Amino acid sequence: MSAEIVNLNNPNNFASGLGLLTAEKTVPLRPAHESRFTEDILALMTNKDRNRGFSDKPLKSKNIISRNYWKQWLKLIHWADHYSCISNIIANALGAFSMLTALPKAAKKKIESAVNFVTTLSYVPYGLSGMNQGIEKKNLFQLIGFAGEVVMPWFGTLKDIYLIRGLDAGINQVWEYCDRNSSGKYKDGYFPGYIEGAKETMSICWKLLKESVLSPISSISPVKYDKVEQKWNFDPSGHNGLISSLLDIISSLGYLATGKEQLFGPLRDLASSLFDFELACQNNTKKRSAGILFIVESTFDFIARYLDSDNTRLFINMLSHAAGRVALMLYKNSDKAAEAIASTDK
Repeated sequence: MSAEIVNLNNPNNFASGLGLLTAEKTVPLRPAHESRFTEDILALMTNKDRNRGFSDKPLKSKNIISRNYWKQWLKLIHWADHYSCISNIIANALGAFSMLTALPKAAKKKIESAVNFVTTLSYVPYGLSGMNQGIEKKNLFQLIGFAGEVVMPWFGTLKDIYLIRGLDAGINQVWEYCDRNSSGKYKDGYFPGYIEGAKETMSICWKLLKESVLSPISSISPVKYDKVEQKWNFDPSGHNGLISSLLDIISSLGYLATGKEQLFGPLRDLASSLFDFELACQNNTKKRSAGILFIVESTFDFIARYLDSDNTRLFINMLSHAAGRVALMLYKNSDKAAEAIASTDK
């Protein structure tokens, strides 16, 4: 269309001028300065939306990549936990029987060092895996206790790792009897936050402690009489577990501070037996099996403590570690959090 100059002051040309404007739809009916301002605002808004769109995508992608890396890292930890457990069992079993052979003393010393390293190293993925369960459940005690499992074994040898681990074992096992006493308030021990979890856990521990003091015999006994069915059942209520935790912590700290194995060793044995017996009485295959193997571990460790021959003691100690490592894996995997985590690793 050719350009025309239309005089709108002429009434005769008004209609044609209006028709021209309508047909072209390119000449805005507003002042030039207003048009420019509006265009600038629209351009600014468009750029802002465009920038927001571009910035969101990298942020979202970065979060997805971070989650994937974290998931792969956890899968590696759980894989390492599984195979380090197997390696630990094999190393301790072979090392134990090598102590009874006629190998030179220097060779046995090297075997002892190798088995000690494998045993200590196996607690690293075990502790990290347990920490993951504590994070999933927001259980501060479980998180701190399993963090101790990563660190504390490095302070000992095959002869006293069991005793030194009393500190972290006593703390991390709190989840087991507190989960059973939460009265369904927090399903399977999952807490909404670490503070709420710590408060609930301390509340349950305080309740169990008071009941243990007021009625020690009935609370400690795992056998309860069911009045409805009129029969005796194994129904451990957690009191043994709490007492076990307290004695475990005292025995470990006492040994680390004084080095008196003959004093704090039997205390650790007593503490373990209380928790192990309660664990073995539960209606859960993994917990029951773990409890039985824990009893075997503490029995071996008790016997080894009173043996004079180093080779014989190491033989018993290594068998103790082999049984205990299987028990630890069963105990940790009896947690509902472990089952949920295992399903996501596939």
